[in-house]
Amino acid sequence: MNINLDKYSLFFKKDIIDIYHSWININKPLYVKYYNLIGLLIMAALIPLDYILFGPDNPFSKSRVVYIIIILFNLLYIQVNQASLFEKQDKYHLNIYLFLPAVLFNILYIYYIYQPGSTTPILLLSSFITILISTLFALKFWKEQYAINIASIITIIIFSILSSKNLEGFYLISIHIFSFILAYFYRRNFIHSMYERYCNMASMVPKNVAIHIAMTDGVIELDKIFKPTNRFTICLSSDWRNFQDLASKKDPEYIESLFQKFYNCVFEELDKSFPNGNYYADWTADELFIIFFDEENNEERIIGSVASFVYTYSTKVFEKINNNTDTDLMYDIGLASGVGLLGLQGPEKLKKTTITGESAGTAKRLETEAKNLREKNDSKYPIMIIDEKLYLDFIKYNYYSNFKEIVAESKNIENQKFYLWTKDILNYDKQIDIDF
Repeated sequence: MNINLDKYSLFFKKDIIDIYHSWININKPLYVKYYNLIGLLIMAALIPLDYILFGPDNPFSKSRVVYIIIILFNLLYIQVNQASLFEKQDKYHLNIYLFLPAVLFNILYIYYIYQPGSTTPILLLSSFITILISTLFALKFWKEQYAINIASIITIIIFSILSSKNLEGFYLISIHIFSFILAYFYRRNFIHSMYERYCNMASMVPKNVAIHIAMTDGVIELDKIFKPTNRFTICLSSDWRNFQDLASKKDPEYIESLFQKFYNCVFEELDKSFPNGNYYADWTADELFIIFFDEENNEERIIGSVASFVYTYSTKVFEKINNNTDTDLMYDIGLASGVGLLGLQGPEKLKKTTITGESAGTAKRLETEAKNLREKNDSKYPIMIIDEKLYLDFIKYNYYSNFKEIVAESKNIENQKFYLWTKDILNYDKQIDIDF
């Protein structure tokens, strides 16, 4: 899949922000401990270097020991209270324990530079390295990175006002601004890369699995991530009516634009009904196929979500598309449920999410049955045909009424009982009476 996205517009898309914040929630505990430990080890390693370069009476080692003690207490507190500190948060908040090691490191070197008689060239070089490293280490966490740079710049300004070393202050602030901009663009590239990985994975696995893969660093063994498992699923098959006729009359650019409007609307409603992404949708031209499932295999929950979505798909989506295009677009729906083997299946180098079971084939046959019935009775809305299990659950919802029992005539489901629903079911029944 070739993702052609404007990197600068990505940050206005809600799904990108959600993926980024999910990444923060998952990875924050590791990075908090990692940053504190790295800061402690670097500071400890610099103490022998102080003795080599500046002798035993150097002014730096004592303050480094103080830094090490603070970070040790910080690590101890994190370890003791990690259950409460690393609870999943709905919103991204500044983490003081992630912010502390880097900002203390910067403040310490600012303190060194503004001491009387300090060896400015060496300390300036050390400070430049400190600023760059501490900023880039925190670049994946924008609030902490902003806070580190801003707190350091404020400290520099205060020390510059209290001393005569304004030129050093100018240098330090310039490096902070440079590192701030550098981190900003590196972070955008990181998020863009993560989103691109998500888009690539979403073509093979359900959205919730694709998000997990996108947020995971390193090589992913897909077979283990979404291993085929027997689950209760609901399959939806939908197909446009008279697509070949439409394609022959309109140019490809028009058809592509129509695809985009239609599927954008469909996936927008899918995400509303299934915010956790527990579905897999595949489309080829005018044919749409969706597998709905639940992570905990909760049949009642998945049926309720599917009932809500297919009602919207049969009414709101249909009305919106036809009101916003100059084409009378019509499609019908087949819906079937059952237990099937769901997961990544197929050739070793070309695996994709699919289901092995009767429900997928039945859904396609029901969509064909709806197509055949449309030729006899031209409903103004999509015709939906469902199996008996779904019928017994759907009638519990007020927005479904007047289902019509039918006996299928299509191949492989002939003489079996199913249930038909369309928004203008009363008009549909009148057409049936006229035909008889």
